Order: sequence, then structure tokens, then C-alpha cells
Amino acid sequence: IPRREYIQRAWCRVELCVAKSFGRVTNTSLPLVRLLLGREIDLHPEEFERQLLVGDLAVSSVDRQPVVDLYRRHYATLRRAELLSEIRQGGDHLQAIRDGLSALDWSVRRDFVVAAGSKGVHGAAVSVCM
Repeated sequence: IPRREYIQRAWCRVELCVAKSFGRVTNTSLPLVRLLLGREIDLHPEEFERQLLVGDLAVSSVDRQPVVDLYRRHYATLRRAELLSEIRQGGDHLQAIRDGLSALDWSVRRDFVVAAGSKGVHGAAVSVCM
């Protein structure tokens, strides 16, 4: 198996994305870490999944779904305002609701429940949680 750059390993990328968004990166004195923090490393979840499928991001087949699920939870937390705005504008945003209801931060989950409820998507929200 060829060696991959840190950021090209799916679990490592997710770990860094989550740590960066919560301000928990502690080894910022390392040049490589500073370089990575200066790059835009967050991807739209569909792009993240595409990169997994084509092999641009490395992950075992066993870990593929857990890493995607965790990344979506991170993305919902990171893009909270944008996703909530999409839901409030109407339309089919089942994936945004699903991601929001599993977001890493409880206050994000609460906001998604309120937004989904205000748009009358109670049934969809309930079925997503099951």
C-alpha cells in the first residue's frame, strides 16, 4: 500500500477538520500543521464521498461509512447557518435535515429540529432519526 499524505487519509482529514472547527489543534508550532491549517480542507459531503470512491482519500471498506457519517456530522456543525437557511427556504432538503439532526454540537441539532418543525417536515425528521 503506498504511503499517503496525512490529509489524503480520510480519518486523518476528518480528525483535523473537527479539531480545526472546534479550535482544538494544539500542535500548531509544527510547520506541516500550520500549512494544513492554512488550506481549505473542508469539502462538501458529496465531494468528500466522491474522493473516497475514486481513491483520492484513503479509507478501508469497513471504515468508509463511519468516516462519511462523522464527516457529515462535522459539516452540519460547520455549515449550520447555510444549511438552516436552505431548509427555511423550502424544497427537498432531507439530507441537510438528516445531517443537522446528527450534528456534533447539540445546539446545532436543536436548531435543525426547530427549522424542520417550522417547515412541517415532522414526519421526515422522525423517519430520519429512526
